[in-house]
Amino acid sequence: MKKMKFNNLLLVLALISIILVGCSSNKNQAQGSSSKDTKLDYPTKSINFIVPFAAGGSTDTVARGIAETAPNIIGQSMVVVNRPGASGTIGTAEGAKAKPDGYTINLVTGTSLAMQPLLKDLNYTIDDFKFISSVVYNPLLLVVDGNSPYDSIQDLIGHAKANDQTLKVGHPGVGTVNDIAHAAFFNSTGIKTSNIPFKANNESIAAIIGGHIDIAAVHPMESSEYLRDGKLKALGIFTPERLDLFPDVPTIGEELTKAGIDSPYNNYDFSAWYYLAVPKETPDEVVNFLRENMKSVLEDESFKKNADNLKMTIRLIEGEEITNQLKEMEKTNETMIKDFGIGKE
Repeated sequence: MKKMKFNNLLLVLALISIILVGCSSNKNQAQGSSSKDTKLDYPTKSINFIVPFAAGGSTDTVARGIAETAPNIIGQSMVVVNRPGASGTIGTAEGAKAKPDGYTINLVTGTSLAMQPLLKDLNYTIDDFKFISSVVYNPLLLVVDGNSPYDSIQDLIGHAKANDQTLKVGHPGVGTVNDIAHAAFFNSTGIKTSNIPFKANNESIAAIIGGHIDIAAVHPMESSEYLRDGKLKALGIFTPERLDLFPDVPTIGEELTKAGIDSPYNNYDFSAWYYLAVPKETPDEVVNFLRENMKSVLEDESFKKNADNLKMTIRLIEGEEITNQLKEMEKTNETMIKDFGIGKE
């Protein structure tokens, strides 16, 4: 009898143990499932996309291409907000000081981050941003009017020097990549210039065609249509090697070497890089979400087709690689400021 009671007690204890273990297991499974299934509550509304240059320019064109494709991937619209002025620094500063919640993204350029802070007192630096990714790499073409007597850089140098001519040069602001490229080129050739600033490259192009200025360095996405129609002529490209986009256009280095001109910047790549950036306090999980999804935007067939039509060259780098690239640009820009007196009256 005692033995039966003892056995019954063991059975009850065993059942209780099984129940407790089962409850604990279920609790742990529920907690694990909850953690695994937790999703980022972002984005839940449209995202403002700050462009620090005027509508119609190359930066604006890039942004609108992204804004057109992104909603299909991130599930929310991107609203392009143009904030032109002060060579891109007004819009860049606004983006740096925006609320760091992922609902303000900035399309920034290398010169707005790695040149402008060297020329003026600004309330931002490279370190005020987290970088999502690069977007496009945009080379510079040196162009003149389609009816210009200059058919080559040799013509340009010879005519300008023979006539002691001062060329009117257009650019989208002091310290922009266009202005830096002009400084390197015209300082090495000894050609006199008068700089005419505009808000965007498309304004420089209109001024060339209208006969108001003589020459400008502009990007393919703004100029390719006019080059094709003969309204502009490209004399050279500011890249180390010729590009497949314009195989018949010589590099600036090629042409200066032919003219017997030696400069440390003959073969320097003055192309513009565009990056997607957010304020530095933006949570990492939001940055990672944007990085992953913006990469999908750049790989989207509709975006790539649009980029091809606009002569945009897509090149992707991310995060710290962008920061390192910008720091190297900054060092070179410091040297060029001293060499060319950029920003000085």
